[in-house]
Amino acid sequence: MPAPAPAAVRRTAVAAAGPRGVGPASPRLSGIPAPACRPDGEGAAVVEALLPRATSLHRAGAWQEDAARDAVVLSYADRSRLGRRRCLGEGGLAFVLDLPGAPVLHDGDGLELEDGSLVLVRAADEPLVEVAAATPDQLARIAWHLGSRRLPCEIGGGRLRIRDEPDGLRVLERLGARFARVRAPFDPDGGAGPMRDPDRGRSA
Repeated sequence: MPAPAPAAVRRTAVAAAGPRGVGPASPRLSGIPAPACRPDGEGAAVVEALLPRATSLHRAGAWQEDAARDAVVLSYADRSRLGRRRCLGEGGLAFVLDLPGAPVLHDGDGLELEDGSLVLVRAADEPLVEVAAATPDQLARIAWHLGSRRLPCEIGGGRLRIRDEPDGLRVLERLGARFARVRAPFDPDGGAGPMRDPDRGRSA
């Protein structure tokens, strides 16, 4: 008898709060752990032969979320990682993410499987640092220093958000910036140059 799926993949809170229209869970593929998406590895070809593939992307606002069969919750690192990988939806749908061009995914995007069914992309809550400033000029100065170090930065609502990591914190402390730690989805603005790899802290 196959081993049961790890507890990390039996999350229900996000699925319960997910989109209307997410159907009942499909048979779960035992052995696919969190995170929700993982790159190819040993034996991947055998596993992937049994799974449907997501080969088309619908951007947020350009499709009906209510039509989603399942939802997959991904961190910024997973949404910006290149390459084909296996994914597990919150409702239990296992599939292979195989999009041409390996685009960066955003909250609200829709992944279309080969059979025409759709999977909603949700940005996961993760540890962030929220930065405020007394004036727009001060905020722009902080954003410039963060950008000069290729640190992904989300800009909006009169504040900045970066990942809660040592490089960014050192910059903020040196500038005397006011900041607070929060947990929220992270959707940084795209830059003109290469950004630091979300997991390895190097330029990608």
